[in-house]
Amino acid sequence: MAVYHLPSTGDKVYPVSASATIDAAFLPLDRRQHALLGNVYLDPHELYADASADIRVTDKLVIDGVTYFVEQIFSAQFGGLAHKRAVISKDAS
Repeated sequence: MAVYHLPSTGDKVYPVSASATIDAAFLPLDRRQHALLGNVYLDPHELYADASADIRVTDKLVIDGVTYFVEQIFSAQFGGLAHKRAVISKDAS
């Protein structure tokens, strides 16, 4: 999937070309987890990536031609399988 980082300075416009590409597991967010987050997201999914993946809150992700935005990230830098879990949505809130 293609990752587009929102610049921290200057124009707040996503770049034309991808900032990075990553491999990650992509699956729908279940209703219980969605309710616990306390926000209303459009078509919420979760993404599981390697701990070293360069993803940030507000990043734009293009997955199979569909645009999603990173809403939250949880970094699990412990245990035998370090990873990042990101909540993504079609709507940037």
